[in-house]
Parts: sequence; structure tokens; C-alpha cells
Amino acid sequence: MGFAEVAYLAWPWVGLGAAAVLLVLLFATDWLRSDTRRSRWADAAWLSWLPVPVYMLHVFEEYGCHVSGGQFELVTSFAETGVDTMFGGVPLALFPEVNILLIYVAFPIAAWLGRKNPVIGLMPYGFMLVNGLTHIAGTVRFGGGLLSQPGNVTGLFLFIPLFVWFCIACRKHGVLDGRGMAASIGAGVIQHMGIFSVYIVNLLAGNTAAIAWVPFMCCLGILFAWLFSRRRYGKDATAQ
Repeated sequence: MGFAEVAYLAWPWVGLGAAAVLLVLLFATDWLRSDTRRSRWADAAWLSWLPVPVYMLHVFEEYGCHVSGGQFELVTSFAETGVDTMFGGVPLALFPEVNILLIYVAFPIAAWLGRKNPVIGLMPYGFMLVNGLTHIAGTVRFGGGLLSQPGNVTGLFLFIPLFVWFCIACRKHGVLDGRGMAASIGAGVIQHMGIFSVYIVNLLAGNTAAIAWVPFMCCLGILFAWLFSRRRYGKDATAQ
């Protein structure tokens, strides 16, 4: 097995290590908090960083824990269910590209911006909700064990509960007001739609266009969260 093959299979494990480091910073230090007088779970800055390691764990489960015959089972399932053919033959590079850009670029940038603009920082919660529901819907549609399919465990037991807590934190602890919460969730949903559009581009314009389209779509949620918050809160968008 050459270096390219090893790297292709190893990237989810790198994310697992990065997730462990971030979880230590989140739960054992105050570095990623903005207000130590409040619980971590009611701190917008802390909540903005939480999706980064959580999504790294999801990617590790989705890919690193489900490898068979030298290939990710999720990729294999695309071929077996006809999804790959439906979208014109999805290139293998697309799978790591999308996830690496999301967890190492888009979500950390959103979290960093979230200290001043929580609508942007909390955008990933809307994305995670759609992603978790998509995994469950895919299992219902194509069959298989609910907890044995790639990504379902973290989707069901992390994504959806954390989205519920995000809503509680907004409504009961004032992390975002109602319109701010709707703007953040809406931007996350649009982010997920942007990722799905990559498959449409692949079908209509081919592999190279799809690969080139990914970086723009991975930042779509940040753009819309900024636009929504600017419209709602003005030039210096905050939750207050």
C-alpha cells in the first residue's frame, strides 16, 4: 500500500486525535470560553467551538470505523445503492475534501468569528441537525441496522441532542434571541444544501468542477450567517 492509499485511509484518525485535544481544551480549560461566570453550556463562544471536535468524532465514526476491503463502507454504499451512478460517478477525492475543509477550515473559522458574532459561531448546529436526520432517513430508505450504518451513532446520539441543547441555551439562557437562533439554524441548513449541491455539480459539470466547487460550498454557511445577522442586528452583529 503506497503513501496515497495510507493517507486516504488515515485522515479520519488524524481528526480523532485533533478532537481529543480540543475536548481537553473545552472541558479542562477556560481558553475557549468568553464568560467564566456562566456555565460552559450557556456560553456562546464555548458552544461555538463544541461542534468542531464533535464533527471530527462523527467523521471518525463515519469513515475510520467503517472500512472494508481497503475502502470506506460509506463510499461502497454509494455504489451499492446507486447513489454514485445517480450523480455521475462521485470522485473518491470528494469525500475527504468535503470533510477536511469543513472540520479544519469552515467550522473553526465560524467558531473564531463566533466570539463577536454568535449567529455565525452557532451555525454548525443547524448543519448537524440536517446531517443527523439525513443519516437516519438514509437508513430508513436503503435499509440496514440503525446503529451499524456509518455516521448514525454520532448523528443520533450527539448531533440531535446537541441541537436540542442549542435551542434550550438560546431560549432559556439568552445565548441568542429568537430571530438570531432562526438565522443561525437557517444558515446551517443552507450550508448542508451547499454540500449537497456538490453532487449536482458533479452530475452536470463533471468531477473537476465538483472538486473546485467544494471550498466555496464549505464556507456558504458562514456567508449566510453573516448576511442574516447583518440584516437582523446591523453592522456590528451581536446577539444582544
